[in-house]
Amino acid sequence: MHRLWSAEETAYRFEAYARASVVNRTAGDYYKTQRIWNLEMYIFPTFGNCDVRSAEHFCTATVGAWVNKMRETQVRRGGAPRAAGAPRAGGAALKEMSNGTLRGLLKLLSSVLEEAVVAEPRSGTVTPAV
Repeated sequence: MHRLWSAEETAYRFEAYARASVVNRTAGDYYKTQRIWNLEMYIFPTFGNCDVRSAEHFCTATVGAWVNKMRETQVRRGGAPRAAGAPRAGGAALKEMSNGTLRGLLKLLSSVLEEAVVAEPRSGTVTPAV
């Protein structure tokens, strides 16, 4: 069953909160574009509709299950160099996500949740597991 969000609660939906967090960072456009892509590809499918203030949504078990799922995720890496704009010929081989990529995704998730904790100090229920 899908939960309906009020206008006030929408600001605390993880997807909206994370997008605003990345857009408001003091970084270049390339950094922001890459972080938004990472959120959309790997983090929003699991946490996009979660409330950033919820300890239940971001408990150790939930985040741990997501990490284990990401470890098994097949991604395209490498491949032959190609001209800018040219389509991939045959594509790169599928491989498991690297530890470095997973670590970067976990840091991104953690940074958004840490920002939520700092922004909402009155809510003692926010205790992210990351």
